[in-house]
Amino acid sequence: MGAEKQDDKPKDGGKSATWLYVGIAVVIVFAVFAIASISGVSNSGNQAYDISISLAPYGQQAVIYPFQTSYLLLKISNNGKNYVNDMVVGIYINGSQETTYGVNMTPMSNRTILIPHLYTGAGQYQIEAIADPGHVLNILNRTAAQSSTSIDVAAAELPDVYTSVPNANISSTQTFSALQTGLATALFSSQYYNISIFNRITGMHSVIFDILAVFSQYLNAVNVAEINYSNSTDAYVLWMQGSVMPVHVFNELSSLGIHTRNTTINGTSVVFANISNSSSLCTYYQMGWTKLIYLSVPNTIRSNSLTCLSFAVKEYQPFEENAILTSLKSDKSLSLYQKKFQYLNSTDIGSSLTYQNGSIGALGISQNQYGFFSSYIRQNKPPLDANALNLTCIGLIYSSNTESVCTSYVLPTNSTATRNYAFLNSTEVGSDYNLTLYSLINSTYIQGAHYSATALINYVNISQSFAAWNTKFKSSCTSYNASIGCKLMSFDYNGSVAHLAITDNLSTPMTINKIGCFTPGSIYVNTTLDSKLMPGQSGNMTVNCYSITMSAFSIMNNYDLLVNFTANGGSHIGVGVLNITNFQS
Repeated sequence: MGAEKQDDKPKDGGKSATWLYVGIAVVIVFAVFAIASISGVSNSGNQAYDISISLAPYGQQAVIYPFQTSYLLLKISNNGKNYVNDMVVGIYINGSQETTYGVNMTPMSNRTILIPHLYTGAGQYQIEAIADPGHVLNILNRTAAQSSTSIDVAAAELPDVYTSVPNANISSTQTFSALQTGLATALFSSQYYNISIFNRITGMHSVIFDILAVFSQYLNAVNVAEINYSNSTDAYVLWMQGSVMPVHVFNELSSLGIHTRNTTINGTSVVFANISNSSSLCTYYQMGWTKLIYLSVPNTIRSNSLTCLSFAVKEYQPFEENAILTSLKSDKSLSLYQKKFQYLNSTDIGSSLTYQNGSIGALGISQNQYGFFSSYIRQNKPPLDANALNLTCIGLIYSSNTESVCTSYVLPTNSTATRNYAFLNSTEVGSDYNLTLYSLINSTYIQGAHYSATALINYVNISQSFAAWNTKFKSSCTSYNASIGCKLMSFDYNGSVAHLAITDNLSTPMTINKIGCFTPGSIYVNTTLDSKLMPGQSGNMTVNCYSITMSAFSIMNNYDLLVNFTANGGSHIGVGVLNITNFQS
């Protein structure tokens, strides 16, 4: 056998990304029959080539489901006496070219290529391999130089996670379904920000988060149910669609030092692990999904030896999920509000429903060119007396006759990993519904995100009484020169214009010539006034203020004031500060 030339990479550019799929820590070693490329030997149109091809499934499981990786074995034979240099072999699926390979072969040699492939939907796939599809070479038998095979991909089971565990005596629950991007967003939010709704989505135990984080890039979709039972037992159900199989979960648990064992229930192989004295984990594959059940049992009932094996492979009636969906659909207002609670031209990448004490909440995760957004609306049962609430906002407030929204900065647990991002929580608390918009954005968009979230909450247009947000920060004007007094009357946020009352504290008249209002680092421009004051007299003056763009979430802007005034025949400078809270009342 001759030496193989490393030239079997696809030649179709980016399109091959949909054909070749990188497996999960799986190294496939396959014997390759030799082909040598002799430098200086090229194909000639006058030479005749005897090429044959065969294409067949390799190691195919009984049933293939969407987003699983399966393999095709392509065998190419050069049965003639001539060298083959850079012969194109095209791969076609249902008549459309997916990728091409460049092949070099010595006379009387064979070559095999193992091709992993990911099918993105159910149905029958006709796959064909054709040598020299452009008819560049003089191939003696074109029929032998092409081969085809048929692959049937079965439809996966509909994702109904509540069929994996009992539905009786559920006190509260949360469901979550997402594509890969939505899962990644939930994982990021849960890992770097302590927000309960995302924590529940990504698992009740660190091992669940670890499994999702490690395998998320290999998943097309996930469906989750986090369930709390009335006897204090907690369950977490995860269905994963993609290339992740129970053996991969088994390997990951073993790498974490968790003892695992394989067992069989009703003919299905199940991986079982005791996570702790009170919790266990089971995973198995069924009808296109890798299913995982995590069960936490309180000490009071642990003597019953209740583990996840009690539920694995069984099927339960999903009436709890049906009850939630029925209740959601019956509340036409909530469904309508949730549809409107999303930015235009956004892409849906995940959704969640929560049920607790008769109240339903709906979460939608979406993305646009500015970042990721999670709009959460929760029904209040019974309704709140919003007027009686005393809410304090540590952040920006927008208040009007129709809404009161607080936008606060969510502190990250790891500021190094999130230094380029800002995570904002914009919330309105109402008598019937609470609305929250989580915004995960670039730090430069902070101020705009506050007003955009306010506008979106206003667009939902819920007719209800709402609680007014208060702030412990107050706008003020302070003069450090005893000769003049300063009081803030109002501030125009749109134009950054301050309306001040300046007082002559001297016993002689004074003239206010100019006032400069600016934040450190911004441009310095005086506002010319030439306003005359008598002793003890106050005058209303309008001053333009200048500030740099705030790179961090700022509750207040602190402007320096320089007051140029004339008194007693001399020119003087008065220094002060203008503190402006970043909200409109």
